[in-house]
Amino acid sequence: MKRWTSVVMAGTFVFVLSLLVRGLYLADGMALLYTPDQDGTRMARRYDDTALSILAGEGILFPKVWDPARTGLASRPPGYGLFLASVYQVFGRSFPIVAAVQDVLTSMAVLLVMAFAFRLFGLSAALFSGLLVAVSPHIAATSNLVLADAVASLPLLLAFLVVLPVIRGSGSPSNQIARLVLMGVLIGAGVWIRPNVVLLGPFTAPFLFFLLGRNRRALLLSGLVALVSLLVVSPITLRNWLVFGEFVPVSINGGITLWQGVADAGGREYGARVWDKQVMAEEAERYGRPDYLLWWAEPDGIVRDRDRYRRATDVIKDRPLWYARAMLRRMGMMLLFTDGPKSLLPAGAIVKAADGERVPLRPMPGLDATVDEAAFAEKAGVASFLRAPLRALHGAWFVVPILAWVGIVLSLRDAPRATLLWLVVPLYYLAFESPFLYEWRVAVPMQYFLLPFAGRTVADLLAKLAPR
Repeated sequence: MKRWTSVVMAGTFVFVLSLLVRGLYLADGMALLYTPDQDGTRMARRYDDTALSILAGEGILFPKVWDPARTGLASRPPGYGLFLASVYQVFGRSFPIVAAVQDVLTSMAVLLVMAFAFRLFGLSAALFSGLLVAVSPHIAATSNLVLADAVASLPLLLAFLVVLPVIRGSGSPSNQIARLVLMGVLIGAGVWIRPNVVLLGPFTAPFLFFLLGRNRRALLLSGLVALVSLLVVSPITLRNWLVFGEFVPVSINGGITLWQGVADAGGREYGARVWDKQVMAEEAERYGRPDYLLWWAEPDGIVRDRDRYRRATDVIKDRPLWYARAMLRRMGMMLLFTDGPKSLLPAGAIVKAADGERVPLRPMPGLDATVDEAAFAEKAGVASFLRAPLRALHGAWFVVPILAWVGIVLSLRDAPRATLLWLVVPLYYLAFESPFLYEWRVAVPMQYFLLPFAGRTVADLLAKLAPR
């Protein structure tokens, strides 16, 4: 009983700390809302439009009017727009409120990480794992962006946590099947939010095959996970086929990020550009279509996306070693957390957005929540006393990935099966995100899966240093 009391107390402490840290990032970002200084401002507006159309009765998947020319419908999967619509319906339409809800959800995700570490390494490692996730600058900053990255990690964490007992050999056969089916459902739900994990189910299947025994039953069960994940995504694929008459598995934003990845690698000579507006401008000039300046996803979004894929792959095939070096560089950035958000402000600092750039959301009477943003920021930043220690800790954050990889080596020795399961997501991101344009917020799910191993290392070090 005393042990579980300690677990509850540790979880409560880390959850509260996580909320306080995320609140500081929310307070810092409040003045930047609705301005180009905020990450993903244009994308957030698109998600807001999707949420409003859902609430207006346009449907989650299918619009009332099927217009194959409106390819912007396939620009993103509908999951995050549905999430926004749900928040708007319950709390009112407000980006600060959305950020606060996301802060609560990602603080709950900290408890999922602690649950994994507790099962494998014990309470001490679980506590330090939770602390690291709670104070991670990457996770805390992403939690306050009105973008799909903020909540995309939650179904993935649940998917791999729910199947952990199966990998460890516990549960009846029927219970194991149910857990594996649920894993596939949760991975598919993750694709509804963020399309870059569309192949995670099939990618996970070979690992599950080896972890489940490398026999016929293991083959069937691992294949089941892949199949279920794709079935959950299939309504989006079917929608795209029926509306556009084209096979688009999820969305049409892959070509632009691959083409931008070519530009990031140094391929501007081929016409590649890093920023969305630059890509649109180059295409407008190349094809003599001024209307291509309006949006990268519309008009002709499907054709343009496939053309970007074609042009990018032509460059990569022509210079494979050059692009392999760029991919390795991005893998290193993902593993070392070298890129990230702006630092927390010192206590007492005030953020001022540039004059004339703030463009609030268009009014929606009856739906908009009345929020005093200055008072909201003050309440969110109540833990200002944490700013100085957090700034110092974040300044030394480069040590954390080193601790994580030490922990992985130790864990592969002690609990190889569970460790390999938990490394599937980082391995997927290394393999499938490195060809595309790297943005630090996209790789945030990796940190949820890597930081528990850093927590284990810290716990082991302290145990060795503690007096016997």
